[in-house]
Amino acid sequence: MRHRIFLVPALMAVLGALSCSGQNLKDPDGDDDRTRARPFRTLGPTEDELNVDKGDIQDWRVYVSPEDSDVVMTVSVGKWSPSTMVGKVTLFNEVGDVLVEKPIPLGQATVDVPFHTEAGKKYYARFMSTSGAGPYAVEVKRVGDPCRACKETEECDKEAQKCVPKKPCGGTCTEDEECNAETNACVKKDKCKDVKCGKGQFCDPTSGSCRSGGKEKRPKGHKGVAGGCEPDEVEKDGKCERKATSLRTEIIDVRASGDGSYLTLNVGRDRGVNVGMSGKIIGVKKGFFKIVEVYPSRCKAKSGARVEDIGEKRQATVHLDKK
Repeated sequence: MRHRIFLVPALMAVLGALSCSGQNLKDPDGDDDRTRARPFRTLGPTEDELNVDKGDIQDWRVYVSPEDSDVVMTVSVGKWSPSTMVGKVTLFNEVGDVLVEKPIPLGQATVDVPFHTEAGKKYYARFMSTSGAGPYAVEVKRVGDPCRACKETEECDKEAQKCVPKKPCGGTCTEDEECNAETNACVKKDKCKDVKCGKGQFCDPTSGSCRSGGKEKRPKGHKGVAGGCEPDEVEKDGKCERKATSLRTEIIDVRASGDGSYLTLNVGRDRGVNVGMSGKIIGVKKGFFKIVEVYPSRCKAKSGARVEDIGEKRQATVHLDKK
């Protein structure tokens, strides 16, 4: 009975010592296992602490690499308050292979843990203390330019450390400029782009407003609308251009007609041809003709030249300003 009495206090002392060493205490922050590993912060350092006496013996973190890259994990201790930790940091790949293992520095210091990553793979970091306590901070950074893989349509977001789609012209265009979506460059605004002026008016490209006046007062290449050009001009792509006086065409059929010939040309109303206009067969003496019928893309003409005079000649000119 006497031996039994002394055994109980001795057993209680051992259990108490184990309890004080943290061996039987529950981890207070719930990250003491790989399956409960939390990600590192993407902006700024990740801060945590270890305290063996409180049962906080190890912390697990996970890093998912966005690309193939060289990475450095920097562990700092004792920056804000003293650290008495004695332990190590171990880096694993996602199948459990140890990639790097280094001791956690004592006192106030830092240690770099470099490693290479593959895109989309997970990497686990275990911070373990065998004695002592103290806070620590961890920063994970890619080595070199994090945006070296950016495409032409992307730009580097330095804060987020990744490539992002480019803003139109980078948002740098002035009030007098607009962004060209195709070249992603700032160009001078076309003030007459959506302006429609009345008959006899033109859009002044310097102000974007409609003005009246003769041709001699208009800026070169001015914008206009149908009816706003001079009689000898025609609107094309929003600009008044001088009308063509002749039209080169091809003869697609030649037939005898009396003492002359009947021609079919491959131009019509779509090219401004009208009945009564005249023309000439190129390379044929006295190969003059007059348009007698006009269709959307064809026309017929009567010529004094005979079929044998025309021969293989098939090029002609229609005079748009003569009847």
